[in-house]
Amino acid sequence: MKKRCFLVLCLCVIHAGPGRTAESEKPQSELLSSRGWYVLRQFNAGPLLLGLTQRLGKVIESSQRDDVIWNGIEQGGSLNLNIVVEGDVTGEIFIGFFKDPHWSSEPDQVRSFPGPGDYLVENLPDGKFQIGAMIGSPPAANALGVQQNWPEPVEIEKGKTHSVKVLVSRDFQLRASGWYNKTVSKDFIGDWEDIDTDNPLQGRVTGPGGQAVAFAMVQIREYKPGARSIKAPNRGTNENGCYKCDGISWPYTVGVLRYKLLPSTLGCCHQFLFYNRVFEKCETVDFQFENYPVGNATVGGHVLDDKGSPLKKFFVDIRTKMDWEARKNPDGKFYSMTGYRVPCLSEDGSYEVDSLPEGDVTIRVIPFNNRMYEMHRGQDIRLQAGKATIMNLKVVSKNVLYGRVLFRDGSPAVVKPTPWPGATTSILLPMGMGRARGVAEVDDEGYFALYLSDREVETLESGSGWLIINVPTSEERRRKSMGDFPFEKLSADKDKAGILKIGRPNIKPLVSVGKPLPVFEGIDIEFDTGQVKDRMILVCFFDMDQRPSQNCMMQLANQADRLKEKGISIVAIHAAKVERTQLDEWIRENEVAFPVGMIPEQEEQVRFDWGAKSLPWLILTNKQHIVTAEGFVKNELDNKIQSAQ
Repeated sequence: MKKRCFLVLCLCVIHAGPGRTAESEKPQSELLSSRGWYVLRQFNAGPLLLGLTQRLGKVIESSQRDDVIWNGIEQGGSLNLNIVVEGDVTGEIFIGFFKDPHWSSEPDQVRSFPGPGDYLVENLPDGKFQIGAMIGSPPAANALGVQQNWPEPVEIEKGKTHSVKVLVSRDFQLRASGWYNKTVSKDFIGDWEDIDTDNPLQGRVTGPGGQAVAFAMVQIREYKPGARSIKAPNRGTNENGCYKCDGISWPYTVGVLRYKLLPSTLGCCHQFLFYNRVFEKCETVDFQFENYPVGNATVGGHVLDDKGSPLKKFFVDIRTKMDWEARKNPDGKFYSMTGYRVPCLSEDGSYEVDSLPEGDVTIRVIPFNNRMYEMHRGQDIRLQAGKATIMNLKVVSKNVLYGRVLFRDGSPAVVKPTPWPGATTSILLPMGMGRARGVAEVDDEGYFALYLSDREVETLESGSGWLIINVPTSEERRRKSMGDFPFEKLSADKDKAGILKIGRPNIKPLVSVGKPLPVFEGIDIEFDTGQVKDRMILVCFFDMDQRPSQNCMMQLANQADRLKEKGISIVAIHAAKVERTQLDEWIRENEVAFPVGMIPEQEEQVRFDWGAKSLPWLILTNKQHIVTAEGFVKNELDNKIQSAQ
């Protein structure tokens, strides 16, 4: 074991081998230029920037901008600051100079800048600082950033000017900020305006000396042994270690998860403290952590894939054992578990983690490119004080299958321009109980790559599972399911990937009074509005198996010649699944002379686009093909025609 990974002093010796990260797919050049940036954008990096948003957010209020923290000191040092913002995130950029690399206190100095670019920052006090950057404000920033050599500090010296580059990225906010959800983010800043103060579950979380444990995660779980689904809200502690929660009307247990950042290793340590007691009502439940365990045990070895090749970029996750069986019999005691997660980058897949406590642990591998591999369940080992344990680990590759999604006009199913930061078309795999996980994102050419286990492939192939296409809408943070991608269209060869065409998501239907009649996209019909220039158009959505639709279509068929003389062209669209041969036979039997089309796929989406809330559904335009009426009954047609004329 040659390469060493120290929890306190250093981590695995990092080599710049080939490869890409899993989630962000950033180029290898970033690993060469900044190991910190490279690790921060990994999906499983851990909350390395937890506290940055909250601490910097406290001092950016306009009322404080006349303070010395904003204006600095006379004849101080200066810094040439190059700020780079990644992606489409915009807004004022706040820069904080932190003495504490753990983001556990407010910055010594703060500045703001209108956007990316080169700036000269003056009047800075002497010292070594971590630079933390933010676009947005608490409870959740839009993007976060650090200096290029993070976590190595930037030195400021009186009378000297140094240079530094800061990258601000939404990836850092998503991967490393500790963000869980809006509720927990509001808890972190003590925003409890919506809490029922008459009957809350509340408490305070402290450390060994009684100091507040800020920004910890409080896990509240319904006590319902044997149930497949339970209520499981999470809350957060504020800077004073306090938490609050209301709305609990069921038996529950409580545990707390705190993090200890290890920025010098680009890793983190966490500790979970569980109170093994069932509570029947809301009350005050406090927690006090003991010191993190220390030791001199070591574990190391090599990580290979199922083909025998070394895994070059991965996290090592080590967790002490917890008596989970004891939780089945609440005894009023506290139980704890400690975990360590450190990144390793090595050409030969080697790793070594030092300074671990002795005892039973589970060691697990999390590849940077985690989508390519099946989840490593971990291996149990016993660490001995003062000794090195060799543990070689193996990961199993997943099956790689490709597909392609296009909009009906033939363009890639990617919404442009991006309606909101981070909006992408994604592929979801249902997990049961109303949950689904993202398994792929559609690229700018409409392709996506799926990494599936053998079991997942079998589930999809048998028809027991399906793939949901989720497309972002114009409403921020909202996506809409636009259909399912058929398993039979997937291919192991990207060049042979099957294509599925879908509609575009719309918050509002395309059809409404006062708007032009849209093109018949996604509808199989021999009709073009250009064929009926200067004529009114009557569109009827129907279902030949429904009696109201049958009656409406018979009346229109009988009156087709009269309406034609009035300058009105009729178009009918079958809005339910049907074989073309069956529809054609029905048209012949009922002597329907006007064009009749059908929706070959995505019936619900097309009906939504056209605003067809029920069947039959009539739409009328004037001679300029502007919609003048919709959703009316057949008996109202003459009045609607007169109004349109």
